Amino acid sequence: MRAANRPAASLGLWIILTLGFVQHGWTQSVDSSPAAQSPSALSTAAEQYNDRMVAEQDSVIAYIQAFTSTFTSGDRALMDAHRVSLVDQVQRSLTVLEGMDAFEGDTTLRDEAIAVFSFYLSVFQNEYADIISLISRAEIGAGENARLRFILQAIDSRERELDDAWLAAQEAFADEWNFDLEHEDEQP
Repeated sequence: MRAANRPAASLGLWIILTLGFVQHGWTQSVDSSPAAQSPSALSTAAEQYNDRMVAEQDSVIAYIQAFTSTFTSGDRALMDAHRVSLVDQVQRSLTVLEGMDAFEGDTTLRDEAIAVFSFYLSVFQNEYADIISLISRAEIGAGENARLRFILQAIDSRERELDDAWLAAQEAFADEWNFDLEHEDEQP
């Protein structure tokens, strides 16, 4: 037998075995979980996991920027329409995050992101509805200004806590899975 015939014979055997596996439901189990991957592939998978959350945050930030650009209009209907669109985007992003599996059994990073997005949802459903009511008035007196400052300070305080916890979780996650975070300028 010539060496050139060997691949054909091996291919024929492979086809027969494959047909047998298909007919009898035999399959070869291939573990494609992150744990079965090489360390560099695992690091890449971890980075992609983090990046998926960051992409959702970027989507929300784009809506926040569109929403806040309406504040100077004084048009309550326009501001509220943008707020509703923002709430819808936050809900979509939250659904994505909640649908993400744990990474190697660890849900800390995902859970911290969900806490931030849940906060966004609550704030844009509630506090920002109040803010729109206040800033869309023809005249804003001292009482409205005080109320506005109080609401914004409360939002800022709680957001800082949640952002810090998410950032700490991201840094720990990046350290554990050996990838670098790209720090960007502060977002709105």
